[in-house]
Amino acid sequence: MVKYCSDVQRKMYNSMRQSIVNYFNAGSVQQVEMVLAQVRAEAGAEAGTGVRSTVLQDVGFKCKCGHTEAWEYPTHHTCKKCALVKDIIHRGKAYRDIRERADLNGVGMTHNPAMSQRYNFATVPRQNPDPKKRATDAHLKTIVSGNRVRLDTRDKHIMHAKAEFDEISCKLHFNSTPAGALQLFASYVNSTRKLEHKKTVMAACMFHTLKKPTGKEWTKKFRKGVYNVSKQKRLKRMTFKRAN
Repeated sequence: MVKYCSDVQRKMYNSMRQSIVNYFNAGSVQQVEMVLAQVRAEAGAEAGTGVRSTVLQDVGFKCKCGHTEAWEYPTHHTCKKCALVKDIIHRGKAYRDIRERADLNGVGMTHNPAMSQRYNFATVPRQNPDPKKRATDAHLKTIVSGNRVRLDTRDKHIMHAKAEFDEISCKLHFNSTPAGALQLFASYVNSTRKLEHKKTVMAACMFHTLKKPTGKEWTKKFRKGVYNVSKQKRLKRMTFKRAN
């Protein structure tokens, strides 16, 4: 089956590329395409450069007798072989203080392997949702200054690129920010020693997510040849017989 592509799709594709170039002030479309080829080559040359931090995997239950199967309960595990009980919650004052609170597992931000270990495991203080229990501004500034996350240079580049990708995606009326743009940018940043021409690289990463229309150019055909090859609608010529 022959795949067709309309002229409107090609014009929309070219218009989106020009909008990206104008937003990032990246020169011309040809320059961005050249940079895109370079970014793809360097980002794919180093295997595993996109992963900068890992999450510790849970080893599971392991008894002193060497058995790894157990009955699991909310507060403890019981070995199926020797019936040894292993507590998973410390029943002290801390447990009595927090047992009435809601489960906070999974509330924090998800682990991002493209970011550094310091970024993923940093503790950022936040205000209490209850206005009566909120700290004063001076006290909060002291806490934040003591626990401030010192971002790595690559982390700053990735966070800035994410904000720019969100903005240009909104201007192009995308449903969401393409994940491939940020993944390519993070891989390129982690594989190069010094980031140069940052705006052009970000524009190239957005080019990477655009799908180029391919296929045979569509034209409306009639019995007597090609008709209406442009946007303008033309009336079919009519011939009349001469009256005798």
